[in-house]
Amino acid sequence: MSHPYHVRDAPTLEDRSIIYQPNTVKGNKPINIGHSYSVLTALPPRESTGEIPWAIPLMVNRVKSSETGKQVGSQQLKQILTQKNLPWSNQRSVLVVDSDYSAKTFLSEQSQHPNLVVVTRVRSNRVFYQSPEISSQPSKGHPLWYGEKFALKDEATWHEPNEVAQTNLTTKRGRLLKVTIQSWSDMLMRGSHDCPMHDHPFTLMQIQVTSPEGMRIITEIGTPANLPKPRGYSAGRATGMIQTKRTRHQVLKKAQQLEPTPPIAV
Repeated sequence: MSHPYHVRDAPTLEDRSIIYQPNTVKGNKPINIGHSYSVLTALPPRESTGEIPWAIPLMVNRVKSSETGKQVGSQQLKQILTQKNLPWSNQRSVLVVDSDYSAKTFLSEQSQHPNLVVVTRVRSNRVFYQSPEISSQPSKGHPLWYGEKFALKDEATWHEPNEVAQTNLTTKRGRLLKVTIQSWSDMLMRGSHDCPMHDHPFTLMQIQVTSPEGMRIITEIGTPANLPKPRGYSAGRATGMIQTKRTRHQVLKKAQQLEPTPPIAV
């Protein structure tokens, strides 16, 4: 998962670029200047940690301005899942990521890991498709890869879910909540020549948390920790030391790195 680290006041730091950073102020763009880091973390079962939630960092790599978080994350997964000396080698592993990793380029690459299950969120404006109906009669032309459209923002395009489950949840403050889970099996997303997603059906799930009266609950999860405080002061530079000015680097943008395509000779 990609994590931003803003360093907009460090002009001597090389390879700074425009990065995504969530902003809770309405109307402000969720961007900043700095570096992004891809962090791959293991979440061991609570049964093995005495019901204590542990997060064990496995790999941390900086995402260069010429890369994307999905590219670096895919490389990290390949390194981790192909190591035979790790305890989860040849065992079922579950990868939990945010909606940025629900792109076809990332999901298609993970199909090379047979023991990996990817759980990811998706944006509310995504469009998926049902699996096509298999006809007993042979037909001419290109085979049908996609069925009826399933637009998340248009409930009129939804078909009946394959499974519905409900349960109750009690918060630490004693508030009773109702959890409803609906799932649609054998769903498909549009692919491309390099990412044949019609070969990789998935299960789409909707999870709603409501009050006993039926009101939808929306919770924002933040951190209760305070900002770090400075501890002590540096001794500073030695007397008479001459400091050479460091090179100032420009903030890189994705469009600036694209080299012009050479003309094709006729």
